[in-house]
Amino acid sequence: MRIEVEVGIGLADAEIVSYSSDNSDVTVIVKAWNETTVRITFNDVIGFLDVGIGDITALCQETQATSLMLTAIGRMYESVPEVTPYHCYQFLAVDDFPAMEIIAASHTAVKG
Repeated sequence: MRIEVEVGIGLADAEIVSYSSDNSDVTVIVKAWNETTVRITFNDVIGFLDVGIGDITALCQETQATSLMLTAIGRMYESVPEVTPYHCYQFLAVDDFPAMEIIAASHTAVKG
């Protein structure tokens, strides 16, 4: 199940402009249809998959384990605990499939 993540601007008809990494953080710059931008930083990233950035419709948190999440957590822990601090974030493309998937402990969003 997906839960939409609020980032301060509407992401319908938005696009991922760029992303960069710094140590274990990944920052994604998103531009909305009205040229408003938001910088979303994911902290303590242990998994990242770019399936083709471009137009997006939403940022969601996936509550079901994905293959990327299982792989990333499996590499992180020798014996996987029942609860971890990590979440699966997905930028959804216009076809409702993930365009980008990020496994991280938390995120912050800053407009402008």
